[in-house]
This record gives sequence, C-alpha cells and structure tokens, in this order.
Amino acid sequence: SVPANLNTPKPSSSTTVTGSSALGRLDFQRFGWLRMAINQRRESFDSNGVIRDVPVGGSGGSGGGGGRGGGSTGRPPTFDVRAFDVDEHVDVYSTGAEWEVHPLTRLGTVLGVAANVQQRPGGDSETAPTWLAGLSYDATDDVRLHASASRKIRFPSIDQLFNTSSGNSELRAERANGVDVGVDYRLDAASTVAVSVFSTHAHDFIERLSGLPFENQDS
Repeated sequence: SVPANLNTPKPSSSTTVTGSSALGRLDFQRFGWLRMAINQRRESFDSNGVIRDVPVGGSGGSGGGGGRGGGSTGRPPTFDVRAFDVDEHVDVYSTGAEWEVHPLTRLGTVLGVAANVQQRPGGDSETAPTWLAGLSYDATDDVRLHASASRKIRFPSIDQLFNTSSGNSELRAERANGVDVGVDYRLDAASTVAVSVFSTHAHDFIERLSGLPFENQDS
C-alpha cells in the first residue's frame, strides 16, 4: 500500500492573523482601579494542492471450510490523489473589565470578567465567559502572599479547524478551571523570587491522536 502522505506533491498552506485592541483605565483613588479591554482578531487559513488520501482498494480474500482455517487476508488498501483548495477564516472577539482595590494597606484584591466569542464560517459562533478572582497580602516589606481562582478558555485555532489532513470544524473551545497559591520574595529593588502551587482542570481538551483529526477530549 502507499501511505497517504507519500509520493504526493506537498500542499501549499499559509496562516495569517491580524487584530486590534483598545485598553483603558479609570483611577477611583481609594476605591481602586478599573481596567477595560476590547480585543479583536481574524485568523485566515489558505491551503491548496493535492493529497493522497482517497481509498481505491480494500482487503478481500477467501477462506476454506471444514475447520482447516485456510484462506488469505487479501490486499491492503491503496490510495489515489485528489485536489483541494481551502480558504477559510474565523473572527475572535473579547471584551472584559478588571477591578483592583486595596481595602487595607497590605491587602489587595482583584476581580475580572470577560465575554469571548468565536465567529466561524456560515454564521456559526461559540460564546464563553472567563473570570479571575485573586487576593494578595504583604506579610512583610519583602514577602507577598497571593492566591487566585480562574476560569479560562481557548478557542480552537484556524489550523485545528480546517487543516486538510487533521482539521475538525466541529471542535469546541477548551475550558479550564484553576487555582493558584504562592509567595513572592523580593531580593532587592530589581529581583524577586516567586514560588507557586497550582492545579488546573481542563475540559474539552483539544488533542490529536496519531493519524486522526483533532478531537475534544473529555478532561
């Protein structure tokens, strides 16, 4: 048999990402700071050429009866080539706000939320929220303790969605819930050592098993 990726002219592929963002901050003095952000990007994927992945043969055979176990396994499958031309794009938008305030001299808090949207060809879209909540405490002038919890997402990339040999246009966004606890130690004015312990639980994790398209794994 001829493997699907041999003796075939290599396809031509290119990915282009363009985007923009706007950031702003409001200072409420003793009531902290409010930061706001709007982001947009377009991911474009263009690929064309030929690929050898069209089955043109299969296994076949015959077997003898009478308990003798005779027979053959037949010929392995072979493949033919086909031409392809892929030109797709997706748009990703996010808007969010983060509020940071110090209710006490040594205690800091932060809370952030955002809405995220991926617009795909044909009008399909996926929307998912993200958030972050954290605390920090200055135990001494040089030691800061911190802890946070968050929900993050990662939309599938344009390549994972539409790559000719491995893409899957039905992919869902990855979702991850995490916690983080740590300590920062300031050595001097320009150097800090940080140690953290964290745990992340991901769902719909995007992974490609050998020879198969990308798929969402449960966790």
